Amino acid sequence: MIARLSGRFDSGGDGQAVIDVGGVGYLVFCSARTLARMEPGETVALLIETQVRDDGINLYGFLDAAERHWFRLLIGIQGSGRRWRWRSRVSLRRRI
Repeated sequence: MIARLSGRFDSGGDGQAVIDVGGVGYLVFCSARTLARMEPGETVALLIETQVRDDGINLYGFLDAAERHWFRLLIGIQGSGRRWRWRSRVSLRRRI
């Protein structure tokens, strides 16, 4: 499992970022809040939540532990999809 990535923020948009770690670009799903705090070319360190499923491995990135904690709480809700929970979390965060 991947728990942390440190590297150069290559590009981002639409809820995802590419983090270049030693020449390998990792696609990481991030909230709008996290994306807004990173500048292209900047060195970043993201806390990672790795989700392994039948159809692939998804990486979710966070700049702080509090955001990752809320994400973990939301993914514990049964009967809702991960992407729906992720987008809902971002929407809820904007309202708070």
